[in-house]
Amino acid sequence: QAAEDKAITNYTGYVKDQVGQLVDATKDFTDAYTSGDTEKAKALYPLARQHYERIEPTAESFGIKEAGDLDGSLDARVQDLSVDAGKKPNDPEVLADWTGWHRIEADLFAKKSEGFEFKSDADRKKVADKLNKDTKTLYDLVYGKVDGASGKFELKLSDVATGASALLEEVALSKIGGEEETFSHTDLFDFHANVEGAEVAYGNVEKLVEAEDPELAKKITTNLDA
Repeated sequence: QAAEDKAITNYTGYVKDQVGQLVDATKDFTDAYTSGDTEKAKALYPLARQHYERIEPTAESFGIKEAGDLDGSLDARVQDLSVDAGKKPNDPEVLADWTGWHRIEADLFAKKSEGFEFKSDADRKKVADKLNKDTKTLYDLVYGKVDGASGKFELKLSDVATGASALLEEVALSKIGGEEETFSHTDLFDFHANVEGAEVAYGNVEKLVEAEDPELAKKITTNLDA
């Protein structure tokens, strides 16, 4: 029980640390973006996102009104939105409801002919402000300043263990095809962050795994290194 409690405490601390860094990195990124420093914004985009990618499956489950609603605002991809709406990705109705990292990614990296560019700086500021606001809401939730859909933020041991496996599944089953960073093609940053997050999550339960199945523990460690 002591080992389980320690795993939860340590991983909770890691999630809080990453969310805290995400707030600052997002502000730096959006400051560059809204100031018109496109090259700096492009460079900061994948670096800032890594803080979210390291804790992605755990963060995806968070919500204020319902589970996952913060992730929907922060990290939605236009492909999913367009399929849900039964319209083309660059349809004005789809774009009107699209917020978060990937909306800015499309404005920064897509070709002008693709129809994803914002019409004005005011539109850019609006989506940047929303990204910062949603990121701050995520921070407030994780740090217990606001309640979420299921009450106070609290992780269970299963969140730590499944967080590790889900991060690797993100890479192996979906990100490997390049669907995450459709416009910037900065997927390797996401891969790296997902693996780092999995290593941290698994590291917190490694002793528990070793006690149950030493061979499995050895195999997982070897494969993470590979």
